[in-house]
Amino acid sequence: MPQKISPTQVMRWSDRVDQAFLNISSEEPWTRLKVVTGYHAWALAHNLNIYREACEDYTVVDAHVQTALETIFPNAIFFDRKVY
Repeated sequence: MPQKISPTQVMRWSDRVDQAFLNISSEEPWTRLKVVTGYHAWALAHNLNIYREACEDYTVVDAHVQTALETIFPNAIFFDRKVY
């Protein structure tokens, strides 16, 4: 089964998230590793237009995006059941 979201695309989205975190002025630097909930990972995906870009391919479903988000945010725990 071919991948719906390529590793290159996931890397580009990871870079986008990293750039967004660099723009946050804080005493303690933010990283993708600090995102620990699926809720926050999804919120960032929507705010950074990651979800919109993923859904340009009409065959991509939320489960595909969640798999990418699990790679981008390795410490995030997703309680949603994946449905393909």
